[in-house]
Amino acid sequence: MPLTGLVTSRHRRHVIVEPSEGERCRCLVLGRDLKPLVGDSVVVEQPVDGTMFVSKLLPRDAVLTRIDSRGNPEGVAANISQLAVVIAEKPAPDWSLVDRYFAAAELEGISGLLIWNKSDLVGLNSTPEALVYRPIGYSII
Repeated sequence: MPLTGLVTSRHRRHVIVEPSEGERCRCLVLGRDLKPLVGDSVVVEQPVDGTMFVSKLLPRDAVLTRIDSRGNPEGVAANISQLAVVIAEKPAPDWSLVDRYFAAAELEGISGLLIWNKSDLVGLNSTPEALVYRPIGYSII
């Protein structure tokens, strides 16, 4: 009997699914067309031999994508409502990468949040680059 669950981890052709009832399980992803992402709701089936597999993706609300090494869009996560980017003073933040993540989130209508890790060691005001995000609507914590 099929069950539904949430993909919590992906490892090549296997995913970890947390079902609505029961414990997490490792499932095989069948077929190259089926590409579940972390955050996807999926249908899992278990035939007689006991191998569990993902048979269907349920509709997505949003997909965070990036461009792969060949220039094609690649899904990173599904059904998220907020993207939290964590930075620290050291190593120095890659502000271009932060911009790209926030731009990708904006394209999908996903809100962004900048988390300044270890700010007590240096102080938030020491890096003016981070302060440009607050006036354009991003929270910094």
